[in-house]
Amino acid sequence: MGKYHVFLSCKDDINIENECIEEFLNKKLPKDIDIESIKKHDDIKLAKEDLDDLEESCIYVVDTHKDFDNITYWELGYVMGKGIAIIGYYDGKNIKKIPSDVEGLISISDDIDRFVKKINRALSELKPKEYPLEEDWDKQQKISKKEPEATR
Repeated sequence: MGKYHVFLSCKDDINIENECIEEFLNKKLPKDIDIESIKKHDDIKLAKEDLDDLEESCIYVVDTHKDFDNITYWELGYVMGKGIAIIGYYDGKNIKKIPSDVEGLISISDDIDRFVKKINRALSELKPKEYPLEEDWDKQQKISKKEPEATR
């Protein structure tokens, strides 16, 4: 079964109703969807590797309560360029720290139900990331041993 990935724009997990976003979404979304959160890296190269690998199965979630830094700005621009869904989480209780120029570029939900609906809508348009089974790798190795080497 494939997985969907939620890439977070902050060092800490986004908490919703005192719960980590991954746990929260796993309870609120259909059971056949496997959410795996990927935390932000402090290194742009590592962030790029994660986003390159997950582009078909990824949603980028912006925590509107965090101050943006250079890496977050870079990530936001990169995912926009790749066409990855960007959803902002704002619980309406805390001050929004997201810059006004960024606010117009992302879809921000100010209540939990709308946030979950936006995540569901974004997931419905994605293709889950498929991971090969270990047995498949074993079969590939046996097949490659049987085939002759390529020659010029």
